[in-house]
Amino acid sequence: MLKLINVTLLVVMLVPLPACVSTLRPVAAGKVQLIKGADIPSEDQVGLLNRKSDEDWIVITFSSSDDYASIAKRKQLRVFVAEMLCTNGVVQRDIMNSELIPALPTDVDTESHAETATPSRQMFHYRTYFRVRSAASAGQAPNDPRALGGYDLNTDTRDLCIRVKGGNMLNMGISSGMAVFPRTDVSAALNMGGRQPGL
Repeated sequence: MLKLINVTLLVVMLVPLPACVSTLRPVAAGKVQLIKGADIPSEDQVGLLNRKSDEDWIVITFSSSDDYASIAKRKQLRVFVAEMLCTNGVVQRDIMNSELIPALPTDVDTESHAETATPSRQMFHYRTYFRVRSAASAGQAPNDPRALGGYDLNTDTRDLCIRVKGGNMLNMGISSGMAVFPRTDVSAALNMGGRQPGL
């Protein structure tokens, strides 16, 4: 009987608890730029594993009235940016998770962010980097709908969408509203080396 009780307790402990996810405020899309791995500032290279100097990367900026650093500290979460391919605001597939970096004032596209700013609410600005293309991981076919299935923003025709997410070992999490970077903006960045009209 004692062995049976121990096994039962073990099974109960292994069953995952329901995730408790808090929904954050919307995220406003900023600008999209193309950058070489060698040109990424040294202070932003933390977390960019296996970065090659001649590799093409995308850097995007965005803003929110949520202070993610304070939220992460208060809830003891790891916060990151989730990149997705979407059509008409509907997510088609996940492609990458990347580091959330506070943006410098010069990184902010004031015209894009102007409509989200209010006199009574401070806006916080951020940026993140991810590869323009990524091969499928071992054992997965190209264009697999899962995040490790590989992608290529040079040829994909869908919009780029992001959410800020976070979680901890207690199964607590956060998820922001979704920001959409239209395919036209992504194409402009790729075709013009990041120099978009009006920037």
